[in-house]
Amino acid sequence: MSACNCVRVCCMYSKLEHRVEKAQEEFDVISKSIRKEVERFELQRYHDFKAAIISYLESVMNNQQQVCNV
Repeated sequence: MSACNCVRVCCMYSKLEHRVEKAQEEFDVISKSIRKEVERFELQRYHDFKAAIISYLESVMNNQQQVCNV
């Protein structure tokens, strides 16, 4: 392999290595963003479920009170 070809291969390898590093950085940023969004979703789901259960139990209690008063 001539010196010129060796330089081209090294340059091409360096560019590819840089692209891989950039892709890894982008992947890490996207992964972090997705994890934060999933955590936010899970917390919101928890609060929504808790509110629904409280509402249901209050409704059951009101119905039981009405039955007891009749």
